[in-house]
Amino acid sequence: MKVISMEDMIFSRTFPLTAGDFDGYDRLKPYAILNYFQEVAGLHSVILGAGYEDLLAKNKIWVLLKTRFRIESQPHLSQTIKITTWPLPVDKVYYGREYLVSDEAGNVLIKGSSIWAMINLKTETVTLEKWKFPGTFIKDHLFEDKMTKATSPAYALKVGSHPVMPSEIDHNRHMNNAMYANIIFDTLDLADSEEIEQMEIHFESQAKKGTVIEIYRKDAEIGKFVFGKNFGDGMVFSSKTIVKNL
Repeated sequence: MKVISMEDMIFSRTFPLTAGDFDGYDRLKPYAILNYFQEVAGLHSVILGAGYEDLLAKNKIWVLLKTRFRIESQPHLSQTIKITTWPLPVDKVYYGREYLVSDEAGNVLIKGSSIWAMINLKTETVTLEKWKFPGTFIKDHLFEDKMTKATSPAYALKVGSHPVMPSEIDHNRHMNNAMYANIIFDTLDLADSEEIEQMEIHFESQAKKGTVIEIYRKDAEIGKFVFGKNFGDGMVFSSKTIVKNL
């Protein structure tokens, strides 16, 4: 087994932000944030011997169960960011991962967290067998509280539907997790005076090409909730977004 040093358990990569990463108010899109998170998680997993090909050889794949980010300071166009990530100690069948986004001077811009599980491709269920990482885990959590699934969309209003398009499908043949942020972002349709402070998404079931996701919204004092259901009344995703007024 490959020997992993303590330094290998932390991974960093820089990215130059481009115009496509920003919305009409020059704020970093939620999709861009989650897409960068996925990118560094994938690159780091390869170093740790748990990349896509490594798992596929054992009839397993990673699935993202839930994720969140909090914007501490809004990045700006043409800025180069540094994303640092590390896996947390395995909790039963759950694999946590943290993300820290900083600017060129080391100032924190965004904090993120995610929980993953491994799916057995033959049984299509979460595998109970733990993946053994040949290194020492870092126990630094960026959030004090745990992610909590939003309540069901009771009293939420249906605001539209979203057919899953071919451009949204990843190599696991289902809708890429970062794409859900686009649905939430479009549903919220924030004004110039509103800015996303934190977003949390829970992925309930897979959405494949052609799936029509019914979108529901409910605003409350503690946040704005967006839910996605399929026509069989099964929950596809739930989310909570905290918005601040400028």
